[in-house]
Amino acid sequence: MPTKPIHHDEDNEWVGGQIRTFRKNAKMTQTDLAKGIGDPRYQKYISEYENGQDHMPITVYFAIIEALQVNPSEMLPPRLFEENMATMEKLRKLNQENQDTIKTLVDTMLKAEGKG
Repeated sequence: MPTKPIHHDEDNEWVGGQIRTFRKNAKMTQTDLAKGIGDPRYQKYISEYENGQDHMPITVYFAIIEALQVNPSEMLPPRLFEENMATMEKLRKLNQENQDTIKTLVDTMLKAEGKG
């Protein structure tokens, strides 16, 4: 049997916590969310997902994201993009004029590389 990926358990717990947080913010019960993804019988599984006790099929993951109407990046463990988040935080600290200059520079560089 293959071994679990290195961050398997902590990722399940983090994603489960995000599901719980977004569900509660939407004032939904687990049953409401289960109905939102198509079947109230999923309530049992949602409970397990929220507690990091089980992994979910990717199709269920997508259905939950849609039902909660959240940005998919908010459901990903931050360890996957910590470096990018640190850079974005630095950019947010710049005044608007400098932010606009950086955006223009990035657009220019992407065009020069044929990607924009």
